[in-house]
Amino acid sequence: MWDTSLRFCLIQNDENEIVAYGIGHNYYEKRNSYYVNTIYVHPEYRARGFSKAILNEFIKHFLTLENFNELYAVTQPNNNRAIELLRSKSFNYLG
Repeated sequence: MWDTSLRFCLIQNDENEIVAYGIGHNYYEKRNSYYVNTIYVHPEYRARGFSKAILNEFIKHFLTLENFNELYAVTQPNNNRAIELLRSKSFNYLG
């Protein structure tokens, strides 16, 4: 059974170094809602689809949970690549 309070997603290179990671957890203010807190990709490994892969894993996981309601994510207003990724997955801007 999954522990829904905190989720990690890691991507390693051929040398087993972590080159990308994501952190997600339940959204404490809203019942049955979850939050993608962080997605980070080392600069040398960007533009390879790792952020999308991590976000897809979170979406897949949270959709399997009973009573799943909403998924939230946060990014900086000037992070155009993250905004583009989130919009491609039908996230809405809440301000």
